[in-house]
Amino acid sequence: MKKRIILTSIILALLTTSCVKHSCEFGQPAKIVFLKEPYKAQCWINKKYYKINAHVFMDSQGSYTFKITGPVPKEFQTGDTINARLLLKEVPYQEYILAYVYVPGPDDDPNGAEVFYDLYCIEKE
Repeated sequence: MKKRIILTSIILALLTTSCVKHSCEFGQPAKIVFLKEPYKAQCWINKKYYKINAHVFMDSQGSYTFKITGPVPKEFQTGDTINARLLLKEVPYQEYILAYVYVPGPDDDPNGAEVFYDLYCIEKE
């Protein structure tokens, strides 16, 4: 009986934390494009492959493309470029100070990146 109560508590905790909507009040203006055909790209740091579901473009970052690995809300899955306000979180999360720019080696995926991103929050503008 105790195991069932503990298991139920854990499941409820996971459900409530995964469904929390975060405020994008301090989010960055950006353009997001959902990819109808996702692709896999390698993280150069940990050598793992991640499924890329969308691309994000921010004016403050110039022409850099942020590759989104996590789920994208249905309202943004149009295939069109959508203006949005969003916050991103790194995948895999790295606690480091970038002291150098990683240069991919000959065995690294040219479509890869040092880090990828999940959507922390997103709202249409």
